[in-house]
Formats: sequence, structure tokens, C-alpha cells
Amino acid sequence: GKQMIFKLPFGLSMANAKSIQLLHFPPIEAFVYMDYIFSPTNRHWENLLGYNNFDHFQFAELESIVDCVPLAAPGADNTGINPFNFSFTPYVKKMLQARLIPAGQTTQSVIACGGPVHEWLENAFPDQIQTDLKTLSLIELNILDNGVKTPVLCANHPSQYLYFVGKEYTPEKKEVLIQDLIATGWQAKMAYGTDMSPSELLSSLQTYWNNSPQVMKIMDQLDLEFNYKY
Repeated sequence: GKQMIFKLPFGLSMANAKSIQLLHFPPIEAFVYMDYIFSPTNRHWENLLGYNNFDHFQFAELESIVDCVPLAAPGADNTGINPFNFSFTPYVKKMLQARLIPAGQTTQSVIACGGPVHEWLENAFPDQIQTDLKTLSLIELNILDNGVKTPVLCANHPSQYLYFVGKEYTPEKKEVLIQDLIATGWQAKMAYGTDMSPSELLSSLQTYWNNSPQVMKIMDQLDLEFNYKY
């Protein structure tokens, strides 16, 4: 079978996390570079944070990653990973709890990236999630088991848009990019203070990015940067 390696968290990923990215599984390349966030997937997410006027010196503060399946595998190996999608739920909950810090009645936010992650949430918190999650679904979860709520926004997987890179314009390509810009804007502003509630902030960003003339320019810039790979 294809190579898979159990991957524990390392570095500063558990120290004073400003936000948490909940992903499906880590890429096997992380063992080559020993730098999870060097991958095109994560650098694309950083670009989108930048388009939301987030300081690039603070990118890493939003990149505390928790994987639903902590098995590093080739990036397109969903078939090898999927049988383990719900095998590590107690471990993943502990990893989330280790990073969440109460501040009043809430914790930092979580960005849940991709369909398998949305399904993991539904499976892990069936008593709290009553609807089918999809991109830009916004929920509050009691992950710490003490009444403190964690705002969770469902997003596309950061790699999803990269499959459109270098290809001709389609409404779907634009829709996915707008969804990603909304999600990264929400993540950044939730991490560094806003007077808005999570739902008010999401609504404001949806209005902004769905009407922004910058979207097509951003699309062209991403085509230039990432077309070498896709």
C-alpha cells in the first residue's frame, strides 16, 4: 500500500494559538521539509489572508493545525485515508482542547476545512450539530465541556481552489475563490478583535467579497503564482 506516517504536532503549534485550522490529514511532504505550512495549500491560504489586509508577519499565528486523521499521506490519497476518518476522534478532541483558551464565554475560532472535516464534526458532535454542514456554515460548539463556546466556520479545503488555477474562468472558480476570501477574512478578524458577532462578521464579509471588483484581479494573480504546479 501507499506510505502513511503517524504525525504528532511539533514546534509552537500548541502555544497561544490565535485560531485553529481543522484539516483532514497532513501531506507526506511535511516529513521532507519538516514544515507543514510550506505546502502550496497553506501558502495559498496565507495569500488569501493577505488579500484581507492581514499582516504577513502574523500568518503563523493563525496556522495552528489539527488533523482529523493524523496520518501523513500523499496529497490525493483520500481513498487510503478515508477508512480512518473517525478512528482518531478522542485524540483529535484532545488536540483541540489543548489549544482552546477561554476568554469570557468563548474561545478562539476554528476553521473547518473541506467536506471530510465537516463530516467529522457531524460525527464527533452529533448532539450539538443538527443540520448538514456545508461551506460557510457557522456553528458554535462546546468543545471544552465547560459551557464555553467555540465559533466554528466551515470552509473549503485550501487546496480546492488550486485545481482551478491556470484553467479558464468559470462561475464555480469565482464562487470558490469568494468563499475562501470570506473564510480567511473571518478567521483573521475573529482572531484579532471585532465588535461584530461571528454571524454579523460573516454576513459583512459575504457582502464585501460578493461585490468586490478585486476578485477577478486576485484570480489572475493566483493563476500566475500557482500555475507551475497545477
